[in-house]
Amino acid sequence: MINIDLTLVASIINFFVLVWLLQKVLYKPVVKLLEERKKNVEDKLAAAQRKEEQATAKEQEYQRHLVESKNEVQQALKRAARQGDAMKEEIIAQAQAKAQEIIARAQKQAQEEQLKMWHQFQEDLGRLALNLAKKVVGQLDEQHYQTMMDNLISQLDPSVLEEKQ
Repeated sequence: MINIDLTLVASIINFFVLVWLLQKVLYKPVVKLLEERKKNVEDKLAAAQRKEEQATAKEQEYQRHLVESKNEVQQALKRAARQGDAMKEEIIAQAQAKAQEIIARAQKQAQEEQLKMWHQFQEDLGRLALNLAKKVVGQLDEQHYQTMMDNLISQLDPSVLEEKQ
């Protein structure tokens, strides 16, 4: 049979006391330290995951802002083109109105000049006719001359001259 001596029993008791002491003094603090380290690593991983999610969200927001900015630029360019077209049409309309005004003024001046020339022609014709009549008939007095001129001028019609032109 197996001999159990006192040394073996003391060694077994020493072993169990040592295990109990190591568990109390060394094992629990090491396990606690490992658990803290595990928790610390998990916290850092969770923080890294949150930061990655935040970065992704910021990138998506940046992309959305980029698209919005591009749309705003396109809209601004379209507005500027429409405003440019409107200004061009306004300038053309103003130029056409001014041209019509200049043409109307020129026509009015031409009519006034034509009427002035017509009156001058009537006066010249009357003088010529009177001079011719003086030579044919002799001397006429001034009052008689004026009456003849008025009669001759009243008989001439400016519309007849305009129709011939």
